[in-house]
Amino acid sequence: MSVNKSEVAAFTSDLYAVRRELPQAHHKLLEDLRKLPEEAGERTPSIIIEVKALRLAQKFAENIGKRIEGGATF
Repeated sequence: MSVNKSEVAAFTSDLYAVRRELPQAHHKLLEDLRKLPEEAGERTPSIIIEVKALRLAQKFAENIGKRIEGGATF
């Protein structure tokens, strides 16, 4: 198996970019999660809030994967 040096360099660059951007993205996720109960009505079932929280976390994880692959930004 041969290694393409330019692909390795691009992947390494993407990883460093994720490392730089991750704290900001993590902070935004925490802010979005904090806002969920505030934005939900008083009668909103907790399961609905939990599902929305899981969706936010899933999207965050998917964006990390895409960013590492070099495709998306946070």
